[in-house]
Amino acid sequence: MGTPGADGSTLSPDGTLSSDGTLSPDGTLSPDGTLSPDGTLSPDGTLSPDGTPRAVTGVVVAATPLGRYGHRRPRPGLSRARVVDAALQVVARVGLDGLTMRAVAAELDTATTSLYRHIADREALLAAMLARVASHLPVNAPGHTPLERLTARLVGAHDLLAARPWVPYVLVTGQYVAAESLAFDEANLADLVAAGLAPIAAAIAYRGCWHLLVGELLDQHALPAAVAARRRRRAALPVDDLPLLASVGPALADPAADTFAQSVALLLRAALADTTTAD
Repeated sequence: MGTPGADGSTLSPDGTLSSDGTLSPDGTLSPDGTLSPDGTLSPDGTLSPDGTPRAVTGVVVAATPLGRYGHRRPRPGLSRARVVDAALQVVARVGLDGLTMRAVAAELDTATTSLYRHIADREALLAAMLARVASHLPVNAPGHTPLERLTARLVGAHDLLAARPWVPYVLVTGQYVAAESLAFDEANLADLVAAGLAPIAAAIAYRGCWHLLVGELLDQHALPAAVAARRRRRAALPVDDLPLLASVGPALADPAADTFAQSVALLLRAALADTTTAD
């Protein structure tokens, strides 16, 4: 049984609509689907006058515009670059084994889930970190000759990566290729060709230089504690019947020795021995 409406009509049992189709007392719905006096419901019950979404149930609700991340908003100031920065700081402090998404989130004082709006997973994070480092590989190197520029560029790359010993490990154990390193490759190939090598020979020579670089980093820098232990054990080996090893043994075991610059210069001079130096 309905109750009387304000205009004498009969209200429906739920008190929202009069029987003859006039407005209910609270003015929320008209019988013919026109807007209610306060303008909160459209004729089809889906849109308000300002065009924002409303529920289709006839219940007026406050609409929250959807953003890129739904109703949630990203943490202010958090970005892909900041996530990579934090990851580099974590690795520098605790090493590659300590790199987790949780550790990076703690470095940023944010929730782990917030990172996934910028980085898909740990593998994607490693790739982004490698790309960041590769973007700093020297391209424009000093020198008046191709040999000088090659030596300076490769030594610069060595010094950059030696300060980040996780990089060579990631290079040899992962499947990462950083597009940011291509300009470095091109510059080295160009100088080898300028020095007189044919392009294929230049590629072979450059690959030899790169193998020397990565091998030296893995052997001398990737695991400092292991390197030190290996040097101590090598120094303790008997070499009395091996005169050359006996004479150079101390140099091989010297923990302060960093001979990459001399090594790469020797390799380059050997590769370019039969060419006429240009430039």
